[in-house]
Amino acid sequence: MLNTAAGELCDDGNSDDQDLCTCACEPGNRVVFLTSTPFDGALGGLDGADASCQALAAGAGFDGLFKAWLANGSSSPSSRMDTGFTGKYVRADGATIATGWLDLVDGMIDASIGITEDGEDLLESVSVW
Repeated sequence: MLNTAAGELCDDGNSDDQDLCTCACEPGNRVVFLTSTPFDGALGGLDGADASCQALAAGAGFDGLFKAWLANGSSSPSSRMDTGFTGKYVRADGATIATGWLDLVDGMIDASIGITEDGEDLLESVSVW
């Protein structure tokens, strides 16, 4: 149970530091990656794109819910993702990209996202925007 008087920012009732809430009751890290598999755009909509991201993340050993950073005519990343998140967004290699949603979308990230779910650096061969 969340105890805001004690300064808890989250409480998921377990002792797993690698999930969405750490043992210190702080938001856990969220992993951001560039997919190692190229796609041609025929993803089966946002649900298909999310499923592809989820499968790649799981294959690389990451737990949790993964979503593609995509939009369509009725949804954008800000309507599909947790804009209240205040923890760290990190690459698969652990480098911090941003702290919190507002930092992620302010136009100035701390590290490039050009790392795949497997930790492969694609910065030299792929343009990421």
